[in-house]
Amino acid sequence: FPVTITYILYKYQKHLFDTEFQDLKNVFSIEMEAIKHIWKAQTEGFILDIPFLKQLEKKYSDKLLSLITDIRKQLSEMPKVKLWNQHNEINKFDIENFNPRSAQQCRVLLYDIFKLPQQKSRGTKGLAVSKNKLLPFVKDYPIIKQILEYRNVSTILNTFVLKVQSCYGEVKETNKVYTNFNSMGAPTGRLSSGSKKVGLPNTQNFPARGEHAIVRQSFLAPEGNLFISGDFVCFLYIS
Repeated sequence: FPVTITYILYKYQKHLFDTEFQDLKNVFSIEMEAIKHIWKAQTEGFILDIPFLKQLEKKYSDKLLSLITDIRKQLSEMPKVKLWNQHNEINKFDIENFNPRSAQQCRVLLYDIFKLPQQKSRGTKGLAVSKNKLLPFVKDYPIIKQILEYRNVSTILNTFVLKVQSCYGEVKETNKVYTNFNSMGAPTGRLSSGSKKVGLPNTQNFPARGEHAIVRQSFLAPEGNLFISGDFVCFLYIS
């Protein structure tokens, strides 16, 4: 029965394509042609420069260590932090274990100790500790800039440098990483990449600009080939 219904639906849609929706039929033919190349990219995978990734891993790990050491040193010398710990024997601020990625610890530091104006976090019940909310206070509290930098470097290391290494190749001798591409993954019609369910990396989310764009150099083109890239800086759909 399901097969019969599917066939009837196919015949009905084919008739519409052939008669009333010629333009849509042309779009469909382009889409089907693109799927061949998308499938090829998925099955062939992407070659990784593992030695380069190891260099980046050390670089960013050393950077994180340097940042957290400096942050904790500054906190230990801050009068406001010292005063807080003097008056809060039970709930002392744990400088030695301060983690800039901990929203709870940052809220205590920023709102309880530094007494920043309280700002609500959109979508959550807690106070905001996001970058755009904290940047206005960098001038008065330079340590905030280092906290934000620590978060950024940590994201680059964990989300890209380490994640892509943990995912590469079922056959590690090939040094390849595989992902999936979804042609229906975004409302605009562009491709989306990766899969949280099976741990596939999002190869389209690597930094494209700024100092951390160097991470993209960890992908290698096959011998005799080149990588090309294109970007719609401004793309407008008119319906």
